[in-house]
Amino acid sequence: MSTFFIFLLLLIGILLSLFNYKKVSIITGSVLVVSYLVIGDGFLPGYLLHNLQSPYSQSTPIKWKKTNTIILLGAGTSKDSRSNKISPSIMAFSRITQTAIIYHECKKTNASCHILISGGDPLHHGKSEAKTYQESLLSLGINFKDIQLENQSKNTYQNAELSSSLLEKQYSVQFLLVISVLSLIRALLYFSFFNIYPQPIASDIITIPISKFPLGYNFAMNDFAMHEYIGIFRFYIYNFLGWNKK
Repeated sequence: MSTFFIFLLLLIGILLSLFNYKKVSIITGSVLVVSYLVIGDGFLPGYLLHNLQSPYSQSTPIKWKKTNTIILLGAGTSKDSRSNKISPSIMAFSRITQTAIIYHECKKTNASCHILISGGDPLHHGKSEAKTYQESLLSLGINFKDIQLENQSKNTYQNAELSSSLLEKQYSVQFLLVISVLSLIRALLYFSFFNIYPQPIASDIITIPISKFPLGYNFAMNDFAMHEYIGIFRFYIYNFLGWNKK
């Protein structure tokens, strides 16, 4: 997204210059350079991520109830082109690990603990995120009987929509949502629309290096942040237009 914006400005600047719109092309070129530096050096992504992450950057102790359900949201899968083996994506490992950690903490209190994994196969790899993550959790000592799968959702909104119908049938006193802190605001917003109010559990936090020279990493993180803001903005627009259906 950020790279496309920079490329678009560059293309516009070149076209304006070719058609002798020198003043406008200079302005466009200046915006291009400033945007490149502000994003690449980390100032813009740092600001955007701070607003998304700061409300949940400090972890709070979990007070386990009599019955608890940990909701693990999908973050993609990876497929080895040679062996066709499907594994959790690099973005998913922190969520899986964090889910296993708090599950075992819950079990130590003798409370009832279950895990709901939500994620279909949006990349068409041939296996759902839910099934793929389940295999990883089993290898981390999770009891098979304590895992429930929701394997139809294609995005975070559907995670909330399809998971809520399953959660409403459960008798859990407490729900906990495990997801990257970057996505917590948006995910909690979606779940609240379906009257599910889980305790947020951040699986990771993103830091932005302020650099003298533009970094590709900062462009990537800026895109992640913009994806979250667009998702939040789109939710409110759809809600206003009556397009969000329960």
